[in-house]
Amino acid sequence: MKIAAIISEYNPLHNGHKYHIEKTKEELNCDYIICIMSGNFVQRGLPAYIDKWNRAEMALLSGVDLVIELPVIFSLSSAEFFAKGAVEILDSLGIVNYLSFGSEIGDTEPLKLISSILCEEPNEYKYLLKNHLSSGLPFTKARTLALIEYMNHNSCTYDSKYLMDILNSSNNILAIEYLKTLFRIHSSIIPFTIKRQGSNYNDENLNKDFSSATAIRNYLKSSSDLSPIKNHIPSSSYKIIENLTKKNYKFAEIENIFPFIKYKSLTDEASLKNIPEASEGLYNKVYKTLWNSENYHDAIKEIKSKRYTYTRISRLLCQYYIGFENYPVESLRRSNTEYIRVLGFNSRGSKLLKEIKNKSNIKIHTKIPKELCPMLKLDMQSTRAYSMLNPSVRYNEDYLQRPRIIE
Repeated sequence: MKIAAIISEYNPLHNGHKYHIEKTKEELNCDYIICIMSGNFVQRGLPAYIDKWNRAEMALLSGVDLVIELPVIFSLSSAEFFAKGAVEILDSLGIVNYLSFGSEIGDTEPLKLISSILCEEPNEYKYLLKNHLSSGLPFTKARTLALIEYMNHNSCTYDSKYLMDILNSSNNILAIEYLKTLFRIHSSIIPFTIKRQGSNYNDENLNKDFSSATAIRNYLKSSSDLSPIKNHIPSSSYKIIENLTKKNYKFAEIENIFPFIKYKSLTDEASLKNIPEASEGLYNKVYKTLWNSENYHDAIKEIKSKRYTYTRISRLLCQYYIGFENYPVESLRRSNTEYIRVLGFNSRGSKLLKEIKNKSNIKIHTKIPKELCPMLKLDMQSTRAYSMLNPSVRYNEDYLQRPRIIE
């Protein structure tokens, strides 16, 4: 029995995602697909446009057999912790043979080489990194330059431009973090990559071939006519969005967090200090900007800099909105997840759950248990916060919803 896993957000699930699922089955000749998916908040620092249960159903209708939620402590974190959380959960299931992910290059070998260097951190690399950091460069840029210099000094067969392209591409960067975690935990899971097709993930306009989730969300925000996106998403995803629209479903918009975080900053000036992403005095700039801004996007533009990217600030503001300051964020990110939260499955996924029970000690939650660990408490809090942005989701939806089951 061959089982492949995909780490995803499906915000929403589009033709590129469907292609990835189908290509994974075809290339690996696998029998089952497990998907671990971000819940109601995603890694770019956004509320999911559509709630996690409806997105899980989209996945099941597009060829996935079992959908597991990635806890928000990881889904709303940097690429490093996002990858750590997802990969460690998949490894703990005891049944996953392959991890399939998209990348801009479609080749695991250079990604493996880069990942191994970052895991081992040779002295020469650390020296180069320290020099670049001391010159005032942001960490990501310093790391990229140090890696390229180190690899060139050590007879790397890849030229500098090729390496720069790899290290500046979003899916490649995330793939490297997946591989780093696989190396670090000595996992038996085999990495497999599929070359990303069509638009980049942040392209804002619909593309004739594979449109990005960003482009699809932008279109949905600007028009009530769904017909132009019909050819950009699978028919099953389209039907779900069409049905939600008919029910006056309220898609979640990031702009709507602004009144809440501005009020919070004005009434509880110390709270932001307890979120790790706001360290090094960043919280002072965030507070002052929130007080003097009229909307979310103006605030982000004012806060961001070469050192603090748009995405990092977006994640920080979402964490602040949810209330991360009330949880032991750093220890949770470094801990092992004790449970999996099942969002949906089909008859084949039911067999996978039985296999997990037989081969793993991890707890399987198909409903919320009476006793909540801190990680699960934070997930419950994130749904309560999400319900303020998406009134179609009730504040206690986690207790009311059961996994979506597709026969």
